[in-house]
Amino acid sequence: MGNAGLPYRLTCMSPAKPLRRVCQDGHGAAREGYWVRMTDVVDSDELLRRLQRARACAQQEERAWRDRREDLGAADPDPARDAVVRALAYETVVRVLDEILTPGKHDGQS
Repeated sequence: MGNAGLPYRLTCMSPAKPLRRVCQDGHGAAREGYWVRMTDVVDSDELLRRLQRARACAQQEERAWRDRREDLGAADPDPARDAVVRALAYETVVRVLDEILTPGKHDGQS
């Protein structure tokens, strides 16, 4: 990478943007509050690793929601519909992260 070692700020620090906790439970970073982790200055390699981890996590969640949809089937239509929507949302996240990490990967696919 041509920009290896150059720092990137992941969020905009401004007096108008108060530091606050976004989520009190959930994954590890959420318990500390996103502002703790997301204001770090990171180099391009770390940014790439974080994007790859996010993609892997989104793929795992997509599979989990698709499995849940199949388990629920027609017996429970409302939760099955919710599982479909969540699986599609994670599929979209995976596609966006794919495009960031590997531009053109989905060209020609509908």
